[in-house]
Amino acid sequence: MFEIKDLGNLHYFLGIKVIHTPSRLLLAQCHYALNMLFKFEMIACKFVATPLDHIEKLQNDSSPACDHLQFRQIIGSLIYLTITRPDLSYLVRLLSQFMQKPTATHMNCARHILRYVCGTLDCGLLYKKGGVFQLQGYTDADWAGDAIDRRSTSGFMFHLGSATISWSSKNQPTVSLSSTEAEYRVAAVATCEAIWLKLLLKDM
Repeated sequence: MFEIKDLGNLHYFLGIKVIHTPSRLLLAQCHYALNMLFKFEMIACKFVATPLDHIEKLQNDSSPACDHLQFRQIIGSLIYLTITRPDLSYLVRLLSQFMQKPTATHMNCARHILRYVCGTLDCGLLYKKGGVFQLQGYTDADWAGDAIDRRSTSGFMFHLGSATISWSSKNQPTVSLSSTEAEYRVAAVATCEAIWLKLLLKDM
């Protein structure tokens, strides 16, 4: 047995700011995002409305090589930011495929995402009271969307009431021969996630 101290409501934990109100709870990483922008000298940049304009540019090209270390640091920082920013998950996953040999094109895309983050510092996960407390999931998949190896992208998101509690965006392990096969694969992955979430909620 040991003594513990009640520190009250959680307000800040591992770069995640928790804002309490009587009717809702907001999780945001605004301070972490600000520190990230300062680190990569993007705090005074002109922000953009979308995280990325041309996804077709994200492939192995012949543009000059960039600073590998800085590119990996940016991607690593963005991966941690996706804890409260599901809108960045897909694009960060795309850029993370080029960690070994990034080029100037990939660096420009990463800086474009940082400019988007600069204009959306207050975004985060919002949890509201009330509503139907029911687990709902959504899945989707493209077909041969990866321009490099033609693999499909699986994506799913689960809500509990009004709260987003689980999401994923990743390449499928094999090449699907049809759009139906790609959809069945993501449905199978999402079903496993749904079963795990139901068991977790049952235990809680």
